[in-house]
Amino acid sequence: MSPASTQELVTRCPLRYVEYPQEPSVPSHLVTGVMLYSGTEGSENIENEKAFPRVVKPFTAPTPPVYKIAPVKGAGLGVVATTDIARGQTIMRERPLLLHPAVIPAKVAGNVDVYEYMVDSMRPENKEAVYALKNAKGPEWHSHTKGIMDTNSFGGFNAPAPGYGSGITYVALGRDISRINHSCVANAMWLWNFDTLTLTVTAHTPIRAGEEVTIGYDEAESPHSRRREVLRRRYKFDCKCPACDQDTMGRLAGDMQRLVVNLFAYNAQPARDAAAFDRWLADGAPVAHGHACPTALLQPLSFARDVERLDGFERARVALAYMLALRYFHPDVWEPVLARIVKGYSVLEDEERVREHALLAAGLRKAYTGSDGGWSEVARRPRDTDWWGKLGEKRVR
Repeated sequence: MSPASTQELVTRCPLRYVEYPQEPSVPSHLVTGVMLYSGTEGSENIENEKAFPRVVKPFTAPTPPVYKIAPVKGAGLGVVATTDIARGQTIMRERPLLLHPAVIPAKVAGNVDVYEYMVDSMRPENKEAVYALKNAKGPEWHSHTKGIMDTNSFGGFNAPAPGYGSGITYVALGRDISRINHSCVANAMWLWNFDTLTLTVTAHTPIRAGEEVTIGYDEAESPHSRRREVLRRRYKFDCKCPACDQDTMGRLAGDMQRLVVNLFAYNAQPARDAAAFDRWLADGAPVAHGHACPTALLQPLSFARDVERLDGFERARVALAYMLALRYFHPDVWEPVLARIVKGYSVLEDEERVREHALLAAGLRKAYTGSDGGWSEVARRPRDTDWWGKLGEKRVR
């Protein structure tokens, strides 16, 4: 299909390329090309005041940068920390090169050349940045351009505005962020903010200067065999991260720990764990096995049976120990677990451990949401919480 016919195709269908912010003076690295899609609404409705924000909010990024793009052994280019990075700290924030529908229906696109049309519509500097990214899909893929997008895009996001392109999922093609390599024991995560049109990467685990910054591409909750199959199919590589580069028994142990973390979120287990914690309090908050984490008391292969032997405080500490070991912080598990641990150590009047776990919660909350959720204040003033010494004389000493 010729460029002229592609242009005609896009003009006739409900697709439109627009750059945001729309001020011509904005430098290229702050501009995102947006391929808008209005579904069945028709192309005449793509650009209107209700469909997409005319004013994109400003944002700030870490200055000076705390990372560099550098060669990584066995992985081409990657992102490497240039200074120590704390848990919850922002590593990078950027506007993506391109924001586009995850799937462009054949009846709309007609031909995958619509992806080349998108890139050809971009500013020259941004177009060059797109074609500098890797195409892991290979020459057999639909097109080189689509291979780059499918290899490097982050998604999916809901339609850009309420009531616009109902049911359409969008993905973002990053700039530096698309250089971040995968690890099954990643130390960072990414977030999307529509108001600022930005992708943000934050550390959920402390990162040392010189250490590679990694994220999990897919299937963090899955066992090794499933993760390997997905990474081979979608990205054409075998993961060599510490979780995967082990012998069979080591990988099996990791799979079992991952299963245990998932089980803490499964079905009625959260309610049972919360009830077990309440019973622990009613029993006077005894510390049956000391303050060492009681993971030895829990065998992954018999989790359902063994977990009932642990009190509610021990269960929370086991869940946290596995999440820290795996760097896998289940979104439905980590904060309720840390809340119980902080409450437990407050009842036990252990100021050091309250502060330690509240700071951990603050860092994870900042990584997941951008805000510490009040956990930093708990860490600053542990004795001022409602739970400090709550049981008084009823506590088992």
